[in-house]
Amino acid sequence: MTMNSERSSHTRRAAHDLAGALNVIALAAEVGGSGAIDPLEALQQIAVLAKEAGEHVDALRSSSGASSPTDGLSLGLANVDQATAQAEILEGVVRHVQLSDSLDAIVTAIEDQLPDAACSVLLLHHGRTLHHGAAAKLPAAYCDAIDGVPIGLGQGSCGTAAFTGRPVIASDVTTDQNWRQFSDLAGAHGLRSCWSTPIVAERGEVLGTFAVYTGNVWIPDRAAVQLVERFTYLAAIAIEHHRLFGADVSNKAKTDFLALVSHELRTPLNAILGFAQVMQIVDLEPEQRTDSVDQIVRAGQHLRDLIDDLLDLSRIEAGQLSVVAEDIGTHGVIGEVLDLVRPLAASRDIELIESPIVGAHQVNADQRCVRQVLINLIGNAVKYTPVGGRVRVDAAATTAEVVRISITDSGPGIAPDSLAELFQPFHRLAHDGPTVPKGTGLGLALSARLIDAMDGRIGVESTPGTGSCFWVELPRSPSSSAPSYV
Repeated sequence: MTMNSERSSHTRRAAHDLAGALNVIALAAEVGGSGAIDPLEALQQIAVLAKEAGEHVDALRSSSGASSPTDGLSLGLANVDQATAQAEILEGVVRHVQLSDSLDAIVTAIEDQLPDAACSVLLLHHGRTLHHGAAAKLPAAYCDAIDGVPIGLGQGSCGTAAFTGRPVIASDVTTDQNWRQFSDLAGAHGLRSCWSTPIVAERGEVLGTFAVYTGNVWIPDRAAVQLVERFTYLAAIAIEHHRLFGADVSNKAKTDFLALVSHELRTPLNAILGFAQVMQIVDLEPEQRTDSVDQIVRAGQHLRDLIDDLLDLSRIEAGQLSVVAEDIGTHGVIGEVLDLVRPLAASRDIELIESPIVGAHQVNADQRCVRQVLINLIGNAVKYTPVGGRVRVDAAATTAEVVRISITDSGPGIAPDSLAELFQPFHRLAHDGPTVPKGTGLGLALSARLIDAMDGRIGVESTPGTGSCFWVELPRSPSSSAPSYV
């Protein structure tokens, strides 16, 4: 037998063994997915079989005389056990690890294969904007700048891929038409090419994008495409599984939320019923009757505010709140809110300070929603700041695309362990004063959802004993004149 015929025979045997191993893997996956056995057990079996398949691949490579399975790839695939990495990621998905951990593992696995590349996973939010799910090697400043990019043609590789549902390869972002508004940003962070692949659910829904960046002009070859396709599929599994598993968490959260709502509604209702029954069965003095009526009115107003906030919150969660974005000036809406809050501030001897507005800060947002958010934030600052304190409101363009409105108070500050819960429904700030500020406990939760619906961000920075700074960031109107950034 000649050397070539021997090699051909070895190749056929190795290919046959590989095909058999892959068929068993597919069968194990099908059985695991059917629920006939524990999915984790199925994945563990798949992990073992995947290693065997890897050995068959090595045998196939050796018998075919190939020095590498990816000869010709411009970046060069590293010699890393892909099967083991994929099995470990799948095992983590079944164990219900955090979605961010699964996406980090996927990005790391690709970067191990393509050591000269930096990768990211962007998640599609409300079918409109992309937000980072994982991007360990990308510069943080770059990620911050593009986080929240809307999908559409001309929105870089990722925005375009998510919009069209097809991969987009920008081999050179300096000349690619989809990168016209982002090429300078990419160049400032040493990024020259970007290849983005949509992450698609089984039903065809786009869940996000997987991007591969390099510092040089680059076009991926077949081996790189196959590699990214496999891990992009894993990302889709992880995201969909998180959604499915998250349904249980969501149901528990809804149950807890309903319990809180029941408690919050019952409190003012009990007050109304209690005072009404007293007035019904007891002959009160005029002063006592007036006091009882006042208590009923106050409880009724609180109940009305609570129901209004709950309705707004439920509309937002159901995607039924109509947000109409238009160009509005921050100076006008801030001044309007300060006028509304000024009587409360005067009654507590709180100094309201509006910083000089440099430039024409125009944002693209819903004016009613922005007003409601600022009423909540500035009103809270006045309520929780000790008598004789001060509250300052600033507006500044932080980038060419973002305007930040900040509300800084001289209050007691917020403990670090309380910051994470601030924007949850019915969470109220601790207060050491003689009276507890009135409120429904929904203001910050509602504000967070309103800002999110306008493609903005909300946050807080606080130092106990010094004060707090709540801020919102909104998309800057394209028609604004370029301000100086801070």
